[in-house]
Amino acid sequence: MNRKNIILSLILIAGVLGGWSLVLSGMIRAGFSLNSAMREADRLAEKQLYAKSLAEYEEILQNHESEEVRTKYLLAYEGAYRDGEAAWPAYEAVLRESILLYPENTAYIRILAECYQARKKTESAYGLITEAFERGVRDERLREIYLKSRYQTALKGTAFSEFRESPDGSFTVRRGEKGGRYLPGTSAAVSPSCSYLGPLYNGINIEISDDCCRIRTAGGITQGIIAERVISVLPYSSGLIPAETEEGWYYYSVSAEKVFGPFLFASAVSEHRSAVLDDAGWHVFDTDAGEMVRNYKEIRVDNQGFFSRRGWYLAKEQDSYHIYQADGAVTADFAADEIDEYCGSWVAYCRDGLWGFADVSGEIMIEPKYQAAKSFRNGLAAVRIGSLWGFINQDDELVIPCQYYDTGYFNEAGVCPVDLCTEDEQETEVHTASWRFLVLQLGIREDRLW
Repeated sequence: MNRKNIILSLILIAGVLGGWSLVLSGMIRAGFSLNSAMREADRLAEKQLYAKSLAEYEEILQNHESEEVRTKYLLAYEGAYRDGEAAWPAYEAVLRESILLYPENTAYIRILAECYQARKKTESAYGLITEAFERGVRDERLREIYLKSRYQTALKGTAFSEFRESPDGSFTVRRGEKGGRYLPGTSAAVSPSCSYLGPLYNGINIEISDDCCRIRTAGGITQGIIAERVISVLPYSSGLIPAETEEGWYYYSVSAEKVFGPFLFASAVSEHRSAVLDDAGWHVFDTDAGEMVRNYKEIRVDNQGFFSRRGWYLAKEQDSYHIYQADGAVTADFAADEIDEYCGSWVAYCRDGLWGFADVSGEIMIEPKYQAAKSFRNGLAAVRIGSLWGFINQDDELVIPCQYYDTGYFNEAGVCPVDLCTEDEQETEVHTASWRFLVLQLGIREDRLW
């Protein structure tokens, strides 16, 4: 290599080194500038000068987005939010932005979920955590907030002493000497002229006043008047109304004509079959043929008055309860000492003094361990621990605390009657029935956790 080329090479190397020197010098100055800005932002945050610290952090993030800086930024926003409600809209927006940027950072999701929970924004907390679960996020604290949000409840309506659920989702209630109807989302209305109000179903209702018993349409048009004194009625179905009179239970037509009876008890009709009780025992009754088709020691009837749901029913033969299909075929390898009603899901059953849950195939879903239990309906089941009742989900988690003297079942609208138990009653063990409606604020949700 000649001298000229050597000189050119040296000049080129010097230029490159000089360029790198300038770059490195710039990087060092930028690093010092960033560190200086961070120190200043941190100092302002420590002095609780949140507005100024937020401005510093925002400027840093515009040029140096990082999870570390964003976390400090959110802590400053948390301080500003504690200082004043006015900071909430911006704080919420920044939290949402941060979760989008760092979707796996569970701390950011927890902060926003806890804020929603504190602000009683149940739907927002539930939606936020559900989205995180769908992305594969797993966090036990988020699970706790999710369960609390999903099963958040409130008491509705005025107190009543008796109730019966109607198949249309309403409830007939009794308060004092008068009866009325409660519809979810409204208050419990009691008609002053009605001493008893039957369940509304298939457009037919029974209304009993002091002087007569009328069969009416939902629009109030009288279809027939029952001459006998009626004590109680069950839902109208398959052209028949089961009604209890002083002479026993009869099936009436809509025009108030006696069709079958008397019985000691008569259930509502399901697909032209019902359960009836007479001196000889319990029977499945064919309302088309007007004859008994199967005999049992006992048949379970649900709280709406039906004995069969989705082609299944529960009955007792000899000393055990079994699960039966509509044609009378018994589910193999399942027997129970006691059993609750069938509500279309897992059935509560008792063996050796403890209650658990099984599906209609007889498979044990939750082993017997509770002092008492009621069957699952819409994802929840009442269980008794000690002297009080609460609710579990199908993961066997207690999601509504044990604080009720008695309960019904959650319907499709997320409404369940509960008998309240006051602290004084717990101490004295003297109780007077005082039922209210417990309502799930988010209604019934079908999703399951991981």
